[in-house]
Amino acid sequence: MLSGEDYSNYLKQIREIEEDMVHVYEKCANLTGDEEVRRVCLIIKSQEENHTRLVGELVSTLSR
Repeated sequence: MLSGEDYSNYLKQIREIEEDMVHVYEKCANLTGDEEVRRVCLIIKSQEENHTRLVGELVSTLSR
């Protein structure tokens, strides 16, 4: 069975991945010349930012 610390460590890793993906989609948006691709990249970036926030909330909840 996983401990609270195990879950916390796992969620911290997930948060790092989500943060990396924010940067990936931001970079893609800035590199493309296609406005539709840029718009989609920025939407996905926003979703990744939301994922990062949600995972952070889970980490905080487990830390209590």
